Amino acid sequence: MNTNKLLPAFVSDLLTLNGISNYIAVASDVSSALPTGIEITNIEIVCEVLTLEASSMAELLRHYPRLIRLKSSSYLYGSSQLNAGDLGIKDITYAHSLNSLTEFIWWSSPADSSDKTYGGVNPNLGTGGYQLIINATPYPTQPVKCDRLAECMYQIKKAWGSLYSTDNTGTIKRVAGTASGEYKTYTCGALTVAQIADVAKSKKWYACIDFELINNFKDSLYSGINIKDGTHTFRVNVDRALPGVTSSISYYSHFEVVLEFDYINRAVSMIQ
Repeated sequence: MNTNKLLPAFVSDLLTLNGISNYIAVASDVSSALPTGIEITNIEIVCEVLTLEASSMAELLRHYPRLIRLKSSSYLYGSSQLNAGDLGIKDITYAHSLNSLTEFIWWSSPADSSDKTYGGVNPNLGTGGYQLIINATPYPTQPVKCDRLAECMYQIKKAWGSLYSTDNTGTIKRVAGTASGEYKTYTCGALTVAQIADVAKSKKWYACIDFELINNFKDSLYSGINIKDGTHTFRVNVDRALPGVTSSISYYSHFEVVLEFDYINRAVSMIQ
């Protein structure tokens, strides 16, 4: 691709597109002007590149005569749903199997959200909040209290590594937190253009759990928790009965992978 040398690029799930009906916000006053398709005109591919001079490569080959291992990261997607009228503890099967889970991100999308499956509201979770149960061990130890805006924001900032950042990298706006994210102020159905532009009505609530560890495993490239085997559950505790529509639960597992460059057999593999 217009370069003088080949680059050892490893790409997994390069580009995933969803149907336009799943993520277009419906505006009630401009329905005739809604787009009917999307054209992608520019794509930038960013690859992990390892370039060594001849002497450095020779030294590397002396220590690693067959392959080189590098750490990278990726995501897995999962989904479930909450039913109309659900109340109390709801256990959702969490089926991902990974060597090193570092972050868990999730949100709830009501069926009548104008933001479709990309809209996110707090599905009436309060003090009981949410947890991941990994082989009977809860993470975090106490459920995240979703009626506490500060605790929700703390979990997000911790998961995205911005706990001590003045830029609040990765956090949502205060207005999109618990108070405006719950069903009690949720506006269902199609909105006007003005309402869509109003951040107070933005349905962009999401939540996180951080699993990154500081360990002394010098021979390991992983810094997350192992969820390779066993039974895992995502648990939510609904404080008030949900309205009369189903809610889609979307979640992503951010995890570390080890890339193996086997330059003898000219192969690249991923261990997750």
